[in-house]
Amino acid sequence: MMKTELRSYFLDQRNTIPAEIREELSALICNNIVSSTEWKEYSSIMLYIPFKSEVNIRPLIELAWREDKKVFLPKIDIQLN
Repeated sequence: MMKTELRSYFLDQRNTIPAEIREELSALICNNIVSSTEWKEYSSIMLYIPFKSEVNIRPLIELAWREDKKVFLPKIDIQLN
């Protein structure tokens, strides 16, 4: 399989996960990150704003702010013609 085919396949797989299951899995992922040594040690963290069926890490962003961590998010510059 080519890279684009793999991306499409895994995106289709992710989109088939029911929303309630996806939220449960997102919470597990967030809990694993928060309990990691890295989370506790670092004062800066790079995250992303979840889109559609991506892992919901918004609770991590909010927790990082409450813990006075610096949060870095990618910026996407879209030019419309």
